[in-house]
Amino acid sequence: MEPPVVEIILPTYNGEAFLAAQVDSILGQRERNWRLLLSDDGSTDGTRAIIARYVAHHPHRMRDVSPPRAFHDVTRHVEYLLGLTRSRYIMFCDQDDLWLPDKIERSLSALRALEDQAGDRGTMTPLLVHTDLRVVNARLQPITPSLWQAAKMPPAPTFGGLLFHNTVTGCATTVNRAAVECSLPFPSEAIMYDWWIALVVQGLGRMRALPGPGLLYRQHGSNLLGARALDGRSLAADVISGRAPEFYRLMRRRLLRTQRQTRAYLTRYEEALTPEVAAVAARYANLDRWGFYTRRRYALQDGYFDHWWVTKWMMTLFV
Repeated sequence: MEPPVVEIILPTYNGEAFLAAQVDSILGQRERNWRLLLSDDGSTDGTRAIIARYVAHHPHRMRDVSPPRAFHDVTRHVEYLLGLTRSRYIMFCDQDDLWLPDKIERSLSALRALEDQAGDRGTMTPLLVHTDLRVVNARLQPITPSLWQAAKMPPAPTFGGLLFHNTVTGCATTVNRAAVECSLPFPSEAIMYDWWIALVVQGLGRMRALPGPGLLYRQHGSNLLGARALDGRSLAADVISGRAPEFYRLMRRRLLRTQRQTRAYLTRYEEALTPEVAAVAARYANLDRWGFYTRRRYALQDGYFDHWWVTKWMMTLFV
């Protein structure tokens, strides 16, 4: 049977509170040529029963592809699900959110426009589009209209900036088949699946950020990954409460982890990258090996910390 034009992968874990609302928002999409792959990662609540109910009512649109043994790891779970996909386009989905009705339609339209720009129509070129996210609380009350603005996330990062800070949110992302095939398997050094795929596409293909939100990004007490606004007040609160050293240690740990990720990236893709992109990645991977002034020159030259001026100032000063 011919696969649908787009497959949506939805990994779940103890998601009974919000999962049904998310699946209903997918059922309400204007674009109808899709299939939903639901996969549970060892839930101990009623999540599996919710999946079974939806699959029974929509057998041609939904499949339960839960693994025989739990991963207890989002990136490995997503890697497993991507290996099951067969469609031309793949979308990522979280159990807590609600998709706006035109999310699939807008994303596919943008991805096809990228295909028109690629010389091979995207058959071998990895492509990615992603939208902004409207942040809401557990009751869907608005927190902020734009995650990009609140979290100081540039929607179209430079390659150097993406090495240190991921600005591509998985649940807002759509990729083509080439992006999946180029990204798999994920190395053990990959920090998060969406970050790794974004690096692959930024280095080897084409990426586009779509203005406006594609979903309601729900924040609640059980979020695996959440959104925190970055602004002068939050930074001042950190300093006043004595958390500035903790912030600095966090940035240092991030630097070391992202360097390991970049080394794994270079090991796999260096020969396929342009010399300029490969050089940016190599300088970042070895940043701690350069002298005091050379480290700062490369940080400023390649824009590793450019996503927010405070991070740029702190990391350029202390790196």
